[in-house]
Parts: sequence; C-alpha cells; structure tokens
Amino acid sequence: MSITFRELAWKSWLAGGNAVAIDAEGLATLRAEAGTGALIEDEAGLRFADVAMLIQEAAAFVVEHEGDILTSSGDACFHRLSELWLQDKVDGVSLPGTVLVRLHNERRLDAYTFAREAVIAGVKSYEVTRTLEDAVGSFTHASALSILGFFGGDYGEQRHFSAATLLEPLAAWLSPHIEVAQEIEQLHEATPKEQNWGIYTCALHAIVNRDFAGTWAQIIRRAESSERSISGPALHVMGAVDYKDPVKAAASADTLRICTQIVRTPGHPLLGQVVSVLGRMIGTHESQAVLLLDEAGQTTDMAALSAITHILLREARDRWREPWFWTLALHLTRVPPDQKDILSMVDVMVSDWLKSEERVPRGVEFLHLWMAQQSRQALGPAGPEVLFDSAVVELARKPALLGRLITTWLLEEDRRYPHAVQKMISKLTVAGMHDFPLAAELLDLLSEEELRFLVRRIIGYLLTEDVLLTVVFSMVRTRNAKTRTFGFVSTVMRDYVGRDYPDTTLRFLKKVQASEKESEEVRALCASVAGDIEAILGEIEALPNLREFHPPADKVNRFRKERHRQMNDAIEDASRTSIWRQIATQIPLKAGIRTFHSREGQYSSPMELKPMSHSIAIPLSAVSDPMGVERERLQFRSGRKPGT
Repeated sequence: MSITFRELAWKSWLAGGNAVAIDAEGLATLRAEAGTGALIEDEAGLRFADVAMLIQEAAAFVVEHEGDILTSSGDACFHRLSELWLQDKVDGVSLPGTVLVRLHNERRLDAYTFAREAVIAGVKSYEVTRTLEDAVGSFTHASALSILGFFGGDYGEQRHFSAATLLEPLAAWLSPHIEVAQEIEQLHEATPKEQNWGIYTCALHAIVNRDFAGTWAQIIRRAESSERSISGPALHVMGAVDYKDPVKAAASADTLRICTQIVRTPGHPLLGQVVSVLGRMIGTHESQAVLLLDEAGQTTDMAALSAITHILLREARDRWREPWFWTLALHLTRVPPDQKDILSMVDVMVSDWLKSEERVPRGVEFLHLWMAQQSRQALGPAGPEVLFDSAVVELARKPALLGRLITTWLLEEDRRYPHAVQKMISKLTVAGMHDFPLAAELLDLLSEEELRFLVRRIIGYLLTEDVLLTVVFSMVRTRNAKTRTFGFVSTVMRDYVGRDYPDTTLRFLKKVQASEKESEEVRALCASVAGDIEAILGEIEALPNLREFHPPADKVNRFRKERHRQMNDAIEDASRTSIWRQIATQIPLKAGIRTFHSREGQYSSPMELKPMSHSIAIPLSAVSDPMGVERERLQFRSGRKPGT
C-alpha cells in the first residue's frame, strides 16, 4: 500500500506521535522520500525522529486536504481547529496553531479577521484564543487594522469576550515588527476604544523599548491626556520602565510628577493605576513613592486600596519590617465588607501574618482595627468569620492565640466584637472545633467586676452546650480561682448551662470529676454542681404528668407534617445555588429522588439518594420561656463594662 510522507505524519499525529504500521512497499517509498535520519523503524512500524518535523508535515497534510474548508469562513476554520485541538495528544508544538500559521503566512486567510468572524458566529472565545496563542509568535506579518478589529470588536452576546491571554505573546511579536506597533498606536489614538487598552499598551511598550529617548516625550504627553484609554496605557508603560538603568533614570522625575498630580486630584479615575506604578517604583524611589502611596490610601478610593493590597502582598516577604508597610496596611482596615474581592486578598495577607510568630501581633491588631472601622449594619450579613475565613482558620490552628482573641473581644465594650466572636465560634464549631478556653493570662488581670462582666457576655452571646461548658470551665484555670472565679463557674454551670442542657452538663462535670489530672478543689466544685443539678432534676421528675397539657394527637400529626414540609422547602431553597444543582439536571421520578449519569450516550442505573438528617440540642428555657430567655440574654449583652 502506497503512503506519502505527509500522510504518515498525519496518521502518526492521530496516534499521539507513536509508530504507524507500514507494509514493505510503503516502507521503501517513505525511506526514499524522507531521507536519512527522519524516520525511526521499530517493531510497531515507523515513527518520526523529530516532533517538530512531524507537526510541520501533519499541518501540511491538513492544509492540503482541508484547506478549502479552513479558508471558507472564520466559523468553519476555528471550529475545525478546535476539533484538532481536542484530538492533540502530542507534547510540544501545537498542530492547530501550526495549521493556522501556515494558512496565515501563505495569505490564504487573515488569522485575526477569521478569529473575529468565528467569535461573532458563536464559537467560544476561549476556543479561538487558545489556538491563536500557539500561532501568534510565528506569524510573518499581520494587519494592525485586523488586530484592533479583533480586540475591539462588538461581539454582541459575546461582549464579555476577553483576549487578555494573547497580550503576552503578541507583545513579544510586536517588538521586531515595530511598524505594526506604530500603526496600532496611530489607529487607536485616532479612534480610542476601551477594549483596545491592552493591545495599545503592548504597542507602546514595543515603541518605547525600541527608542526610549526619542519616544519618552510622547509617552509623557499621552499620560497627561484627558482620554482615559490613552493616558491609562501610557501610565502602565511608565510604571514598567527600569529606572535603575542610567539612561532611563532621569525619566523617573516625570513619572513622579504625573503621579503626584493624579494622586492629588480628587476622584481621579486612574488613581488605582497610579498606585500600581508607584508600587513598582518603591525599589528605586522608596521615600517619594511611599509618601504618595500614603496619600492615595487616605482617599479610601477602592481602586487605590486594591492596588495597595497587591503591593503589600508582593513586598510582604522582604519589606514587612519597614515602617511604611504597616502604615499602608492600616489603610486597608477601611475596606468595607461589600468589597469582597479586595478583602479576599487582605485575608491572604493577614493569614500569612498569623503563620509567623513575629507577625502575629500585627495580624490580631489588624482584625481588631478593621472591626472598629465597620458599622454594625455592614457587619450584619458577613463579618470576619466569612470575610477573613483563612485568618480564622489560622487562628483555630493556634488555640492559645484564638483564646486570647476571644477573651479580648468578649471584654470589649463595643458589642460588635462579642457578636463577631459568636459568629466565629459558630463557624469553627460547624468545622468540628468545640474547645474554646479563655486566656488564663488575661483572666489573671481582671477584677471581680470585670469577671462578672465577662460572665454576662458569655451567657449573652455564646449558645451551644459544648462551647458554653468549655468557655465557662476554663475560668477555673486562673490565679486564686477558688476565691475569684469558682463562684461564677458554679452559678453559670448550675443556673444557666445546667438548666438548659442538664444531661450534657452532668456528663461533662462527672468526666472532670473522675479525671486525676484535676486538683481536689476543681473536682469538689464539679461534684457540688453535679449534685445540685441532679437534685433539681429529681424535683422535676417528681412532678405529676398532667395529661390535660398534652396536645391532641391530630394536632401533633398536623404539626409534624407541616414541619416536614418546611424542612423540605428549606433544604430545597438552600440547595438551589449548590454546585450539584448547577451541573446536574433534575428529573422528577415516581420512585423518589435518585441520581444517574450519562457517559458517551450511555445512562447508568439510577441510585437512590438517602435522606440526610442531623440534630441539635434545644435549650430547655427556649421551650419553656422563649421570650423570657431572650429578654435575659439581651440584658446580659447590653450590660456596661466597669469603668465606662
């Protein structure tokens, strides 16, 4: 069977670059056509010695046999290239990219024009850009007009199209093709478009790198332009200049002058970008850059604070000891809870501080100061337990540090802090943490009135039995506990925790009482409180069971059905935004809730979903006197701290 060299390359590519079985006739033909060393013969057949040659020949085969289809329209071209991309199993050079390069360089199509047509026709933007990324660097020519048309086109329903991943390879391509960069510059400045910001920036970089001295004055003029899509890219270029270079060092004065003007112009739209430029200048002009960054941070502009966050994350390893680092970080305490993107980066930074013993005080202080800057209403939907999730997890890994924070925040007069403690403990409890002892070193310093205030805060804000038991009992670890805190512990254990959770409290007390690690005084305290609770339970057990107070059976059944319906509705509402609901299709089945999946057109057998359930202990007082217990808890929460 006769086979050509290019056909062999195509078949080998389909086989993942592996050998292809060839008969004797084809083997002789290919040896003559390929020449010495191009092919390797083994037991499986023939394979290419060089992957680059394999791809080039396979691309030539595709162009030869499918060229008419590929050049018919942008939609057809990128649809087929996307199919090839999914079939590509050969490491190294991309076959779809090589095919596009060949067609573009032979001027059988304009890659950028076809890419734009493909996106407009409905081809996914990432399918277009991934092929272009592999091809851009090998183009021998390109039209500035078609490049701008691709980046700045109106894509209708695809208006969220982004080609940002193309900017890096395209910037490298523009450097040796300076004439294209200059044409992009001229076309964009004649008709500025926000969408062309990135490609215009790449063109300016190429032009400045080619002739810095001759083009710097033009960069200054553009940076001072009132047109944002011209001045913004120019500022980006100014920030990327290496001012350590003696030839470019003098230009830093121009950059600082323009940055100063923008920082001191209230509400300037490019303030965030100027902050980024100043951040890059810290290495060469630290004193001037830091002063301007401080001024920018004082404006509380969110774009500026976001850029400051990026700077601090970048400089944290080497410069966190610098005085200006903490000064800039303090500006971030004014980022409000609704700026979740900025706070997610701040959270990363604070959690890193908490990992280092040297920086732990700064992490704790930052959280405290951030809380102080937020209103109670703003903290309602989400507080530090959500917005500083990584930091809270890091605190949980250091129980002593978490204990100090809980103790300090419970003692704060401002009720935002104990409320935050309540939500943090609730989050950590769900994650499986149940032991939250207070910091003994802080309890040692408290007066009797301050201890009473702390106990009231504990009762007012902390709810579940496990949390209350560990927090309250940790007060026996302080100095002179028998005279200072035993009375508080006994009262709370008997009259509050023991009242609401008698069985759990008794188990806890008896476990401590049986522990040989505890002192005789602590075990005696537990025995006394346990005896009091058992006596109270005995009196309750002795009361007659009056059937007149039992609800009718039909009402019990109606209540049970209604409760079941409410729980089903609640679970349904909660699961609507789940990842499972987003990736699966719900099909009602008479046999009940089941799942199945399909793969390559085949459906699996349905699998039944078992019901899930969990239980929590309800405080007895919440059943017997819900209004009274809420009023009592509110009184404890609103108590005044001694000395205020």
